[in-house]
Amino acid sequence: MQPTSYQQFTHSNNMHIDTRPINHRYEFKYVVDDHLARIILEYVRRVALKKSDVQHGEYSVTSLYFDTPTLHDYYAKLGGFSHRKKLRARIYQGRFTEGDDPVWLEVKEKHDMNIFKKRALVSRDAWNHFLKSKCPIQSGIFTQSRELNDFCFRYVREIYAPHIVVHYTRVVFEGHFLSDIRLTFDRNIETCKWKDYLYNGNYVPVKKNKTVLEIKFKDALPWWFNDMVTRFHLTRSAFSKYTNSVDAVYKHNPVPR
Repeated sequence: MQPTSYQQFTHSNNMHIDTRPINHRYEFKYVVDDHLARIILEYVRRVALKKSDVQHGEYSVTSLYFDTPTLHDYYAKLGGFSHRKKLRARIYQGRFTEGDDPVWLEVKEKHDMNIFKKRALVSRDAWNHFLKSKCPIQSGIFTQSRELNDFCFRYVREIYAPHIVVHYTRVVFEGHFLSDIRLTFDRNIETCKWKDYLYNGNYVPVKKNKTVLEIKFKDALPWWFNDMVTRFHLTRSAFSKYTNSVDAVYKHNPVPR
């Protein structure tokens, strides 16, 4: 069965989350200081991009990244492998251990410059069972969908476990040029180990006073993109929230490289 072109899920607090399946896209990232990010925000408004309708274009993102006992995904990024992946759970408000909001389970893969992402929504009850059982198959989410099956298969086969929590504020602008264009500003990025998150939730900053700017597109870049890059002297970055967060939480006891 082919995925629907557009669907929405409505939380109990009437927050609407875009659930369009992401089969393929490109992502360009730029790390800028917070002051420059504010200037670029004003530029973006002038080129007729509009803030997303979701939470007036600004909301919190909290992601739990899983990894293997040998930190395979962390080292794949450090090694610059052309094909790599991440498994994560994501919510758009609240905490993973509280509330009734459902949780996204995602597999994000990168092949050279191409991004492929599969995601599926699970109930908070199923998520809580998953955390207790430490096995997605025993939690009752297995076989609910192809996307969930893919997540569960990878999780079990490679012995994944919760590792790092990453939290940040996202500002989203959207437009259209041949295909949909999405521009995001991720700021106040902070992180902690999963165990620390469960007990006290104390975060440490990741790239303090920096904002990660991402442009996400499928077909072609809009006319204003080159002007923006040139005007603000932007340099593309291979920034990874996950690997930078691992480095931040293990700053005083670095993982082997």
